[in-house]
Amino acid sequence: MVYYGSWGVIEKSKALDFDLIILHPGKNNRNISKELVLYLKAGRDKKLGTPDDIKIIAYVSIGEDENMMQSVRSNRKDYDGPVNYQSEGKSKKMYNGYRDWYLDSISFERDKDDEVIWGENGLPISKIGSDGIPDENGKWGSFYIDVSNKSWQQSINRQISWLKNSLKVDGVFLDTIDTASPWGNYGFLQKAMHDFIIKIRKSFPRTIIIMNRGLFLFEKYGESLNKNIDGLMFESYISEWDWYQNKGTRHRWYNSNKYILNNHIAPLNKKWGGMKLFFLNYISSTQANKSRYSQVLKDDTKGLNCIHYFSSPDLQKIKKPVSQLLNNSISKNFICSAKIEESLIKIDISELSKMKDFTEENLTIRICQKSNNFFRWPFENFSIVDENSVIIPYLKPNEYLIRLDYVSGKENYHSMTELSFQKSLKHLNPIENIKIVALDSGVSISWDKHTQTGNALIRYREKGGDMLLKKVNQTKTIIKGLKNKSTYFIEVKALKEKFIGHYSEAQAVTPNDCTPPKPPLLSEPTISNKICHLDFKPYLKNDAAGFNLYIDEKSLMHKGLPIKLHAYERSKKIKIEDAGDYEIYLTTYDANNNESTRSKIFTVKIK
Repeated sequence: MVYYGSWGVIEKSKALDFDLIILHPGKNNRNISKELVLYLKAGRDKKLGTPDDIKIIAYVSIGEDENMMQSVRSNRKDYDGPVNYQSEGKSKKMYNGYRDWYLDSISFERDKDDEVIWGENGLPISKIGSDGIPDENGKWGSFYIDVSNKSWQQSINRQISWLKNSLKVDGVFLDTIDTASPWGNYGFLQKAMHDFIIKIRKSFPRTIIIMNRGLFLFEKYGESLNKNIDGLMFESYISEWDWYQNKGTRHRWYNSNKYILNNHIAPLNKKWGGMKLFFLNYISSTQANKSRYSQVLKDDTKGLNCIHYFSSPDLQKIKKPVSQLLNNSISKNFICSAKIEESLIKIDISELSKMKDFTEENLTIRICQKSNNFFRWPFENFSIVDENSVIIPYLKPNEYLIRLDYVSGKENYHSMTELSFQKSLKHLNPIENIKIVALDSGVSISWDKHTQTGNALIRYREKGGDMLLKKVNQTKTIIKGLKNKSTYFIEVKALKEKFIGHYSEAQAVTPNDCTPPKPPLLSEPTISNKICHLDFKPYLKNDAAGFNLYIDEKSLMHKGLPIKLHAYERSKKIKIEDAGDYEIYLTTYDANNNESTRSKIFTVKIK
């Protein structure tokens, strides 16, 4: 079981169904206590040392820092970071008042007034290079760490020692290893990440160690890791979470995950004493096709020493064990037929639609070539056009089998039909490299230039709404007038008279408010006994979720990380210990984290 929330009576009771629990200590360790750990470890019989004991594994982030002190920066000892790694692998300390274990390889683009330049998607535009500010994972996320830093390694060792000796956990779950991913900005840290994990093992030889992903390390250091860890969590092996539909969908890198599993991880797992595998997949307990994901998992992991768990990505609820989530369904047949209409495959589902509880969410459609009888993954982009029909994109000429499955309660209805496509039809190649960016009340869509035609047809619909079409003769367009915070499904195909084109896989996108609010009005600060008194007012009718207070020492590189203020605050007192000249200003941020330009900047002197 993997659970990152707080613990009450209900959570404690549900947890006793498992034999290993990965939990998160929470901010300032408020989710965990020695009493909780000992209660869970004892199992249902409340006795330690009996067969129903539960292993308790505590979360530890080793590649990112979630608890940076965002106070006034300082030039005191040990605060000579962040660190920028040059292309030749040499590091350079930026001396900007941060610990030297933070990485600084990304900078934000700024205009002539030193304001951050915002992209059309509502995010600041970044580029490779140093700006003296620690790099964040996401706009307001945690901060990337140089795992080769000895001070950071010592802090992690202290954290693990406290979890093990004071709270009595059985092991640690090492997360954020993917900071060193070769596809990110810090691939040069791969060896350092491996070496640090080995050091943790040497420091804690009798502690259970489970890695979360870091799959790329197994290509180079598989044997070494297998000897020094007890388990590997393969998170999101088969599915990823679709926040718009609130369910699990096939992972975009499933084929790559399967290759890594078969070629680099499974051979280690099968060795005597090899590491155990844990599969955490994000699948809703209510989605109709969860049993199909489970079946693929069973097929892919046959013969491995492993265990599975399904949950949602916030990990704030305790889900049932996989075996309890999957009910044995009674199978029944129904009749359907399929035909080609206007470059689409139209499937008759009139027999299904007569059911009182019929819903699109419970229908799964899969297709395979008749010659090999191997069904592909379910179509994610089919559409119900009327109460009796469903459409899917047209396929390449061939003979196909089409299988429909529908789940109603504990009954599973299925049907099979054949369809043959004429090879004489003229086809257009699919449009490639489609990029969709959410805008404020709209979306931007672009793709590669098509070799056979300059025209394209865009098909889009709001979730649960009618299908809309837009014909264009260029490779980029903007659809305006959409609803913010409403999900749209978008498909694109090449268009040419008397030719058949194939729609792309549907992409879900949600327009959002990308317009920054106005900055607050800041009065001139006053200083008394090193305490800075601030008074400010928000802009009238402003969309303010809070304020960012920046206090930058002028001797350091410009603009540090902000101090967060609540939306209701109108004044603030900040103690500044170190003497120097400081620039002080405020910005406003809204509910979507759009940040305003800066208020008037004041310079204060601390003696």
